[in-house]
Amino acid sequence: VKEGLNTDIDRAQKGGYIVQSEGPGEIDYTFIATGSELNLAIESAAKLTEQGQNCRVISMPSFELFDEQTKEYQAQTLGESRQFVSIEAQSSFGWHKYIGRDGIAIAIDQFGVSAPAKDLATQFGFTVPAILARLTPGVRT
Repeated sequence: VKEGLNTDIDRAQKGGYIVQSEGPGEIDYTFIATGSELNLAIESAAKLTEQGQNCRVISMPSFELFDEQTKEYQAQTLGESRQFVSIEAQSSFGWHKYIGRDGIAIAIDQFGVSAPAKDLATQFGFTVPAILARLTPGVRT
């Protein structure tokens, strides 16, 4: 068994877990993502951290498993944040339960679009610049 693999599997079996949390004090932005979008969340958080923002990144592979965890675990994982952002290259359905009604859901809420993945990412805002442009300005300077 590869070193650290059991820990990653254990964390994933909780349905959602903190991948990273950067900066002292209050969290400005919390990114929640699944699968391949997790890297995009990490890159977006890194760019904001460079700009002096405090960010948290959460991997959420399963709503169902996360909802089975204790309220304490859920609260500790999600924490408090100025703004929550979900990133998933599928429907935004279900995400507002975790990001709140004022959260930003980066998603694809339509069907039947076909193109190379890079073109779709650009069209639907799955790039770091597009994500940062959608955030509420003035969180912290």
